[in-house]
Amino acid sequence: MLRRLAIAASATLLISACGGGSSAPQEQTEEAAIEAATKAVRGTFVNRSGDVIDFMNEECRSNVDTGEIKQALALAQVFFQSDDYDIADIEVTGTVEDFTPEAATVVIELITPEGADDLGFLTLGDDEVDVIYENGKWVGTDCDFEDTTERDAEDLQAALDELGVSGTQDDPAPADLAVPIGEGFTLAITGYTPDAAAMIEDLGGSAPYLEDGETIALLEYDIAYSGDEEPASLNDVQLQLVGADGVGVGTTGCGNMNNQTYYGATDVFSGGSRSVVTCFAATPDAFPATPIVSVSVGFSDRSVYFDAATPAAEPTSVVASTGPAPDGSLTADRTDPSPIGTPVDIGEGWTFTVNGANFDADAEVLAASDFNDPAPEGQVYVLVDATIAYDGGSDGEAGSLFSVDVALVGDSNVAADDQCSVSSLDGELDLFADVFPGGSTSGTLCFLADAADTDSLVAYATGEIFSDDYEFFALR
Repeated sequence: MLRRLAIAASATLLISACGGGSSAPQEQTEEAAIEAATKAVRGTFVNRSGDVIDFMNEECRSNVDTGEIKQALALAQVFFQSDDYDIADIEVTGTVEDFTPEAATVVIELITPEGADDLGFLTLGDDEVDVIYENGKWVGTDCDFEDTTERDAEDLQAALDELGVSGTQDDPAPADLAVPIGEGFTLAITGYTPDAAAMIEDLGGSAPYLEDGETIALLEYDIAYSGDEEPASLNDVQLQLVGADGVGVGTTGCGNMNNQTYYGATDVFSGGSRSVVTCFAATPDAFPATPIVSVSVGFSDRSVYFDAATPAAEPTSVVASTGPAPDGSLTADRTDPSPIGTPVDIGEGWTFTVNGANFDADAEVLAASDFNDPAPEGQVYVLVDATIAYDGGSDGEAGSLFSVDVALVGDSNVAADDQCSVSSLDGELDLFADVFPGGSTSGTLCFLADAADTDSLVAYATGEIFSDDYEFFALR
């Protein structure tokens, strides 16, 4: 008996080509689209880099490094190999969804030889390949080998030029000026305090532990996101202080202050903005006379430099917007959430259900323990009653609730995640517990949300680590 398994994201990312380089035009039929996609996937297993390039659309092909493709395919063989069977014996089949003569989605399925235990990485991920008809053949719509870092750096430089800002280390952007930093983010430095221990105490925090002889500097900044891909993560934004000796001083915690990127939500949807603090710890002689801060996003080739102590002649602020952005990648799903009480598959064998919510749970949180603090000004505790079930996923083993990611988002477009930092809540879900196949658990998830968001909050969840494939849930 043959066992069927969905193809992995790994395979679709490394998708290779159809047609074998034939010059004869392919037919604009469902059968031809299926043949193109299935040959492409199979080509991934047998390491044919020429087929990979042939399957790329024109735009992708002009932006790839063929050497990187060969390296990626060679690496893929390590993941695809199996002791149970020869990967060349895998049969690839497909069916078509949403077909037109110009575009189609091919749903791929792998058939392994009888007795094969697993497909390793191939048991994870997506099972769809989007194709378009271009220049007489079916090709992939996306190019996952494309390196856009150079182009992104050029786009960022063009945006800086339009603003009249250099943003280089020798000519940094001033403070109090909203400056693009790449990937849809804009940042404005709003304050810098070189010896900030006393200031941290005044703001209600407690100064973090410092090594002997170290002092701490505090940087305040506003950051906004206006990109289409959602959600973006504030953790992708890296800051360094250029030290007096030219060596970078990395960020450190500022004690228990709420407006730090690592403390609370880091997801932001298009239109969202946050006021953030971060700190730098070093010996006094490591701090420069002029604090130059380097800011980069993700793996960008271009950092933007700021003079944190010199204000702009004409200050500007980052721009935020309220409610789901019209062009946001998740707006359609976010504005059509699953109703309360509806179990929804969130991936990897997990099912999530919202049973209800309490949007003003400060009293319950404070009553649970004398160690729990009131919500910070402008925020409220929100308790969500949820059920999480597990059907065994792809391997039939127990799954960890740690892999289930749940957050809330409202009209501020800044997410609230389950980081209340409170204790002893009745019925609180243990997100570090294992759930065995067929099991489920119900309980409370605690969130710290903006008070102004409570009327617009929805939940979003995924059961796949590092996935952006979210399902949305109504809370009312």
